[in-house]
Amino acid sequence: MKLYYMIREEQLRLKLVSAVDSDCGVNAMVNYTLLDAPSKSNPFFVKSISGEICVASDLDYESKNVYEFLVIATDRGGLSAASAVKITLTDVNDNEPVFFPREYRISFRDDVSASVPIAEIRATDADSGHFGVVSYRFSAGNDENLFRIDRSSGEIFVVRSKSLSYNRQYALNVSATDGAGAKCAQDAQAFIMLASAAQFERSRYAFNVSEDAPLNTLVGTVKINNALYNDGEHVVRYFVQSGDPGGWFSLDPFSGSLKTASFLDYEKHHSVLLNVQAVYGNAETSVFTQVIVNLEDSNDNVPEFVSNLVRLSVPENTAIGLPLLGASATDADSGDAGTVRYFLSSGSGSISSSASSETGFFAVDPVAGLLSLTSSLDYEASQRHTVVITAYDNGHPRLQTNMTVFLEVQDVNDNAPIFEQTEYTITVSESLPSNSQVR
Repeated sequence: MKLYYMIREEQLRLKLVSAVDSDCGVNAMVNYTLLDAPSKSNPFFVKSISGEICVASDLDYESKNVYEFLVIATDRGGLSAASAVKITLTDVNDNEPVFFPREYRISFRDDVSASVPIAEIRATDADSGHFGVVSYRFSAGNDENLFRIDRSSGEIFVVRSKSLSYNRQYALNVSATDGAGAKCAQDAQAFIMLASAAQFERSRYAFNVSEDAPLNTLVGTVKINNALYNDGEHVVRYFVQSGDPGGWFSLDPFSGSLKTASFLDYEKHHSVLLNVQAVYGNAETSVFTQVIVNLEDSNDNVPEFVSNLVRLSVPENTAIGLPLLGASATDADSGDAGTVRYFLSSGSGSISSSASSETGFFAVDPVAGLLSLTSSLDYEASQRHTVVITAYDNGHPRLQTNMTVFLEVQDVNDNAPIFEQTEYTITVSESLPSNSQVR
């Protein structure tokens, strides 16, 4: 069985889990426990008597928004059942937009079209949905309306290029607001200059690279377009001015070749915006461009179970088809690489009068991961079973992981007494005292 709950990230208490025991008296009393103790990866606990699931520590939608864990219900007779609980957090607007980088230096030629952006200003909001939608506006520096900014993309355009002066620096402040009206704590600053000499071959570069690219993989090359400084005699040096999130890239100062300098992670950043500077003419002149590196996801995450080892205790008269356990694995990759399916991979009875195939007793739903019986259990034939459930993704290459289920069969009174003989003949003396044993 699998239970689904949806709660807000600031919520402290959930609904109840409950189990029914048809026994009477003490054996009908049920206690609830989690398979694993509360931890950083599972900030929940269950009240043993009521089955109420509560929050043990702060929740954060942005850090983790789905939790799955097993709740074990055990009666006083030692029988137990397990249920998988899946909790999905709903977001609240507890984050504001943040610029990265905060400072942008932009240069362009005087023949730029008013329909072509000269740069992109980028802010992100960790919230989801409407809360995470960012809009941009100039907050200072554009009194002459020489530029405009796209409110949705953060792209900056030149409106009146004929009114701009060469080599003059225009300082603009850009503000970002999220969908609920929360404003960024610090504005971004854009320093824009109309260049009179050399400029990059492109106002913006866009490159793609796989997140599993080896170190020193060539991502792309940037270059200024003035032949005077591309003749091998005049020195041009290139630098990444800002935007590299963690030293992921290196830029050769002489060739302008951009390479990977560290291991990339699509799950951290889908795209990176680098501000690149070229210095030439005895370091007296600088021009700037932007490089957008789009990361391509690869299947670099293995599906993960809440726990790789589960112990269950079920009565031997459990009905065929009744779910015994909800196996649940998650995969941090996107698309097909993050889609998880299940199958039974192996298993064998450990205490049995004869060898038996576990796959003949059990089945697992390939999508939901529900483990159920396909044949009746028999305590007298086998008291324990071991089942291995495999979770795999649909990426290339396919990655998988296993969860082992140790299932203990509980005896029920399903066998009537049988006399050793159908007829007994006994001779007894008439003087035998009362309560004497006759055989």
